[in-house]
Amino acid sequence: MITKAFVLSFFMGAVYARWWDQYMSMPTASRLAHLVSSLIEGDKACDLRKKLVRWLHASVAITYQAVSQTYKLKFPSLISLEGENLLTPKEREHLEPLGSLARSQVLLAWFMSAVREHDKMSGEYIGGRSMLPVFYDELMNFSGNCNRLRL
Repeated sequence: MITKAFVLSFFMGAVYARWWDQYMSMPTASRLAHLVSSLIEGDKACDLRKKLVRWLHASVAITYQAVSQTYKLKFPSLISLEGENLLTPKEREHLEPLGSLARSQVLLAWFMSAVREHDKMSGEYIGGRSMLPVFYDELMNFSGNCNRLRL
């Protein structure tokens, strides 16, 4: 005869596995922010670094707005994100007509475009050689986590 504890252990294992998968899917900007701070060097690039990290945090905030009621209460709109200096007024105007998934993806597209432009314009490659594939891979992982959290 199968005991309740035995059956319950399989159920709890499934619940824990689902929770762990969800936890590991939560997007965090830290890995990309570390790449930005370590590979985009120079005093002239300081504003670019700030803008890139700001876009990453805005993307996370927009993702969490879509899935967390508490986060939605704290940041109910793009205006509140602008108030926290995660968006500029011009960026907010560009993002307002879009849905939340598109907003997050547009910010990430701006991120990659700015990195690519800096790589071309700097005269020397990021980090001594082109690190665009590293940025691209990490950005795709980040974007996938943002999308997976919404499912």
